[in-house]
Order: sequence, then C-alpha cells, then structure tokens
Amino acid sequence: SGGGTDLLQTQEIGTLRAFLQIIRNPRQDIPLVSTLASPIFGFTADELAAIRSKQKKGAFYDALLLSGSQKAKTFLSTLDRLRREAGMNPLTALLENCFALTRLDSVYAAMPGGEAKTANIQTFYQLAADFENGNLKDLGQFLDFLDAMEEKGLISAASSPAGCVTIMSIHKSKGLEFPVVFLSNLSRKFNTESQRAQILCDRELGMGLSVADSENRVRYSSIAKRAIAVKMGAESLSEELRVLYVAMTRARDRLIMTYAGKNTGKVIQDIALRQDFDGGELLCREAARPGQWVLLAAVRHTEAGALHALGGRPGETKLGEHPWVIRVSDAPEAENVIGTETDARPAMPDGVEQALQEALSFRYAHEAATRAPSKQTATNRKGRAKDEEAAEDTQEPKFPTRDFRRPSFLTGNCGGKAYGSAIHAVLQYLRYENCGSEDDVKAEISRLVSQKFITEEQGRLADSRKIAAFFDTEIGRKLRAGCPCLREFKFSILDDGSHYGDGLEGEQILLQGVVDCALLEKDGIVVL
Repeated sequence: SGGGTDLLQTQEIGTLRAFLQIIRNPRQDIPLVSTLASPIFGFTADELAAIRSKQKKGAFYDALLLSGSQKAKTFLSTLDRLRREAGMNPLTALLENCFALTRLDSVYAAMPGGEAKTANIQTFYQLAADFENGNLKDLGQFLDFLDAMEEKGLISAASSPAGCVTIMSIHKSKGLEFPVVFLSNLSRKFNTESQRAQILCDRELGMGLSVADSENRVRYSSIAKRAIAVKMGAESLSEELRVLYVAMTRARDRLIMTYAGKNTGKVIQDIALRQDFDGGELLCREAARPGQWVLLAAVRHTEAGALHALGGRPGETKLGEHPWVIRVSDAPEAENVIGTETDARPAMPDGVEQALQEALSFRYAHEAATRAPSKQTATNRKGRAKDEEAAEDTQEPKFPTRDFRRPSFLTGNCGGKAYGSAIHAVLQYLRYENCGSEDDVKAEISRLVSQKFITEEQGRLADSRKIAAFFDTEIGRKLRAGCPCLREFKFSILDDGSHYGDGLEGEQILLQGVVDCALLEKDGIVVL
C-alpha cells in the first residue's frame, strides 16, 4: 500500500488533540465544541445550542460556565483537574490521566475498527514519549510540534490492511514500528548543494563570499566562506545521522538494509585499514553516504566474513550480542541475446488494421475554426492582409530588439501617431455646423482647448486648414447641414466566417468595434 492515512486526521486522534488544545487554552471554540460533541462526552446539537443561548456573544467556554446542566459541570470538573495537572506532570503522565478520567481509549476500542483505533492511540502516546525523551516538555511545545508535523503528515500504521507492504519516507515513519523494515538505497549521496552556494550565511559566523582575483582571473572561497561551509557540513552530517537512527529503530523484529556500489571492495578496504588507526572517527566524519556508516559498524563484526573477503579484515572484530546476517551479491550481467523466436501473436482479423489506421489518421473537419477566434475587433482586422503580405519576405532578426519610448520632454517634434490622435480628438468634439471656414475651425479648436475637451498640445497639432478643407467636401457639407450622424458608436455584428479566413464557411464570428463617425442617409450608412 502507499503511506496510509494521516494519523492526525483520524477521528480518535483528532478528538484527543482537540482535548489537549482546550486543556492548554479552553477559550478556543472549535476544539471545545468538537470535544463536547465527540463520543467521549456526548453532547447533542440541542444541548450545545442551549449552552450557547446562555451567552450568545464571546467565547463558548464562558457560556459553558453559565450552564447549570450536570453534563456541563462534569466536563468542567474534568477539564479543570487536567489543566492543573498539565502544569505539574510530564507530558506522558498528562496523557495517562486523560485516558483514566475520560476512558477515551476504551470508548474508541468498543467502536467498529476498534483495534486500529487503539493502535493509533498507542502510536500517538509513543510519539509523545519520543518527543519528551526524558526531558521536561510542556503541553504547548508538544502541540506546536504537532502543528509543524501536520504539514509533513504522520502515517498511521493501523490504517493499512493486515499483511500489506507500506512504503513511506523516513520522516513519515517517526513514531511508528513495523515487524520487518527494509531500509534501501543506503548508497545514495548526501545532498551538499547548499554548501556550494555563491553566498553562505550563518547566524554566528556571518556571511561568507568568494574572492575574485582579477589579476589571475580566478575565483576562490574566502576563509569565512570555508569556515561556514565546514560548519554547515557538520550540521548536515549530524542531521543525516539522526535520520538514519530513526530509520533503523522502526524495526521491531528484523531490519534489512541494502547497499549497492561499483567499487565496494575499495570502500571496505579503506574502512578496514583506517579503523585500526583512529577507531573510525575520521571515517564517520568523512562519510558521503549513509551506507558507509553501516559498513563501518558491519566490518567490526566477526560474522562479516563476506565483507572481509571482499576488502580485508580489521585488526579487531567481535561477535555481537545479536549477530548480523551479512551477504554480498554480485549484480547479474546483462544478457546480450538476440531473439530468434518468431512472433507467435495471432494475426489481426480482416479490416481491423485498416480501421485502426483510419481512426489514428483522423482529422477534424473544422480545424480552421479551432484556431480562429470567435470574437474579433475591427482594429485587429484592419490591414491584416497587407501586414501578412509584407511579412512574408521579412527576415527574422538574429537577436531580439527592444524599442524604448523617448520621454516627451526629449521629443522635439511629434510623430504621425500624435498628429492622428489630435485630429481624431478635434473631429470627435467639433460642432460641425460652426465649421464653415478656417477661422471658424480655429475658433472651435480654441473652444475645445478652453473647455478641456482636448489638450493644448493637441490644439497646436490640429491643422485647421485641412479640417476646413474636409468640411468643404460633399460629405463635410452634409455634416454641416445637419445630416444625422453617429460619433464614437460601439457596434457588435454577428457575421459569416467566410469573410475572415479560409475554412470558416458556415461559422459565425462576432465582430466588435467603434465607428468614429457615420452618416445615416436614406439609402444607407456612410462610415468615415
């Protein structure tokens, strides 16, 4: 099976954890209500509502203090006693008192799946005992530890069916025990990437940087960086030792460890020769793999004859109280045999191969419609064909270029974009009936600037002579004569897809845009 169920998410451990939380601080509504509604105390929803009605605002614990029911008084008495004991007794003693006063373990043992629930409670108790580990740890520290462990998850061994194989990481196995444990991949290298960073930091030693020698064109680590790297390496090695200890102590009856390597004989020879020199202390510090620590202990055993035959025997060996079973196996050589057997698979029925080819070579009939946007704008459609035609013979730039806009105060003259925007803004707000001559247009532009319809810069860019010439045309005279027109008119048209590309016949495209100006005549609309 996989890692199993998270221990902290089981019903029985959730209730026990909530109870411990209100022992630490009873003014926590969610843990308090969940504890009251649990099978341990058995408050119903109506009883909880009646308690809350005593005091509708504030903490639920304050409302519970005002309740006169016998169940509430019994609960408060138990809680008060455990809160007093929490400050005086060790963590494991507090848990034992919880079980004795509430019969939590017996209640869950009588439920369906009681054996698994009991095993989970025992696992939780063992977790608390390992956390305490002979030191005085209070309830608050243990709850903080559970919050931190909740992100990683605590696996419940009882959640797995009997006789299955549970695969989990070493960190998730904390607090659990199994009859047989396989500890594999002991030949993996320790992760030392953090020690090779460009900048190393330490709370006590400060910051370590590399030294750049520009004359010799080399870079090397400073003394401070080397000192920090040595300290980080020692701390990392200590953590790896702790992790290995956790992994090896999960086995109840049998522990099977595996180590694989190409030059294992040389590794064992180095261990055997140097062990007589300093007892293996330097080897322990210089280990690059967890398996080297295991080999360091294994070669000292008299029953490690297979290892001694492979790399040599140290000066002193002894027979352990619990003898090890040590075996060395060579990896099987890869067989390079060319298969000569004929294909014995039955032939496919007639027509199946052709049907498969047709199914695998299927092409969607409306593939162009999947690439074309269902909503387009007039601005994007404008000049598309010309743009595509111009881009056909355009050579792609070798390197990406970026064009930065020049600030307005450095721009001596405005380009065509600014000129076009100015003309557009003027024509948008002009009174067409007052544009009979160039002087009239100038007066209108002055009015627009004074009334803040356009900026002074746009007023200077607008060419009154050209605007007056436009109003002297046939369309301009119609505008001055009061012909109905639309300005800045937003439109949406559901059009046939054949106008927007090949393969879109029968599709509908939503075209949206804004018409700057349109004349509404009897025989149609003239868009400017």
